[in-house]
Amino acid sequence: MSSRFSMLLSFSFLVLCALGLHAQETDKAEDVGGGEPSLQTDALYTLQQQYKKEKSGLFAPYAEKLKAFLDAKLADAEKLYTEKKKHGNIKGMALATKAKTIYSKALEELKEKNDFSLPSNVRKELRDDIAACKTEKKKVLAEAKEQAAALKEKYKASFAELYKALYAEGEPKSEEIDRRYKEFLTTEIQPPEKPDEPTSDAASSEDLKELGVENEPQQKEEHLDPIIATKGDGVKWADVGTFTANMMGMDVVDLPLAGKKAPFTWTQFSPIANADSQLKYAPLHELPQNPELSFRLKRVPGRGAVEVMSWPSEKNSWTLTFRTERSKSSEKEYPLKRGFILQVSLPGGGLEAAFGANCLASSTTASGTAPKKSAQKVLVKIFTRPEKAKVYINGQVYAVKGKPVLTPCKAPMPTTGCEVKLHILGFLPKTYANYKPGKGAFIKAVLQKDPSIKVYQKKVAASAKTWTNSKVALNPGDRVILKIEGKWSCASTKDKCGPEGIPNDLKHYKYYADASNDLREESKYPYGALLMRIGEDGSVRHVPRRELQFIVRKKGELFFNINEREGKPRKNNKSQLDINIMIKVKK
Repeated sequence: MSSRFSMLLSFSFLVLCALGLHAQETDKAEDVGGGEPSLQTDALYTLQQQYKKEKSGLFAPYAEKLKAFLDAKLADAEKLYTEKKKHGNIKGMALATKAKTIYSKALEELKEKNDFSLPSNVRKELRDDIAACKTEKKKVLAEAKEQAAALKEKYKASFAELYKALYAEGEPKSEEIDRRYKEFLTTEIQPPEKPDEPTSDAASSEDLKELGVENEPQQKEEHLDPIIATKGDGVKWADVGTFTANMMGMDVVDLPLAGKKAPFTWTQFSPIANADSQLKYAPLHELPQNPELSFRLKRVPGRGAVEVMSWPSEKNSWTLTFRTERSKSSEKEYPLKRGFILQVSLPGGGLEAAFGANCLASSTTASGTAPKKSAQKVLVKIFTRPEKAKVYINGQVYAVKGKPVLTPCKAPMPTTGCEVKLHILGFLPKTYANYKPGKGAFIKAVLQKDPSIKVYQKKVAASAKTWTNSKVALNPGDRVILKIEGKWSCASTKDKCGPEGIPNDLKHYKYYADASNDLREESKYPYGALLMRIGEDGSVRHVPRRELQFIVRKKGELFFNINEREGKPRKNNKSQLDINIMIKVKK
């Protein structure tokens, strides 16, 4: 079975070559002239890996179809030989033997060379059959080419967004995007450097056994230099403000600093994650617009770093542009926590003159301090009403083996004190700013509903004949959170799925192999997926996971549907999805 699977994957590569989708090796993006940005970025590497993965799954069914077709032809030839032998038909036996030889050779070629050919000069009795085989092969490759073109077009929009973000000023022309996208498809982008894997601190082996985890060493993050990036020379430094963000994916952020005196928050849509990132900047001092400024970024404990693309200057209207750091292997869920403290320096007594005598940061050197010893921790029992609240300790969600632990639960907390926050979507968070637990400590909290959030419960049946109107009205600026529960089926009842739909893989390729009999209403989304739109004429979107957040751009009621052609009878479809709709109305 493993050799067969390897053959399918290698044949997928052959199909791509036959379609002209693989060009000769090109120079790496670093060698491109004209000042164009490099393609060797973490975000484009991630996107390229996603493309390759989907491409591999896309072409495997076509390779399987060709092998199955040749197997059937060989079986027919063997059956014909047996029948002719029973009747002593020498001519018929010779004809069947020739057919067996042709199809056996084709299968061997497919296995050894990832391709097969069929002879042109054959006996007239076999010409029609061989011609039919060639037609079938051509048809399969044509279907593959059509799917490949659709896949390339699908990823082009995401590439364009990421590529534009690499420009500090201006935007690339469409011709440049087209040319660089071809490079993206054919140039091997190198994987990012593997970061150190942070490990979690623990109370004791005995305490953590109760939670089902092992005692782990102190976090490697504490041993890293606290300074992320620096521009210019400085001896004395002052904190100007703190940036924190919950990112739904790697992205480029523009942080305007000129004239900022009060904290502000904003959202930034991530096209790859199909969700909004939440960003916040809290200024401590207004940034002086002084060309002599030196800058540096200091780590916020427990949050990932960033990569500076452009430091503030008069030329860019005092905007700090940076790229959020890639996801770490220890981060099992989104959002990704990112953040830094912006520090500045001025020659002489410039800092004191600008901010006052007590403005200097506690650490005035760039070198890191010795790691502190781990504080003693105790297990705290936590109860909430309602249950299933997430627990945040010093801003980090408490998780075991990458999965958030929900209340009621026990969580290790330092006896020296920490910030504890309990939160459920749709409810106001309960925060304990400096909670110092003792032995036998526990927390009991009653969470109050967030009055600014409206909650609706809706059901969407797989058997519904057409779009289901939730009768929930949305307005521009509203923040919507969808939580989906349950599974449904629209094909075989054993192939149940949630909102993500039936996967396009070898196990389920029968639903996708025949493009002429596509059962989907929206062919760019998986069969059986949950679809949504705002308004009867709104654009159709896919709900790709069980929790989705988005900002409303257009007024209208929210509609849902299963991704299956409306003309197909749905009476055999089973079950339904329960949809929890939470709306935070824009003030």
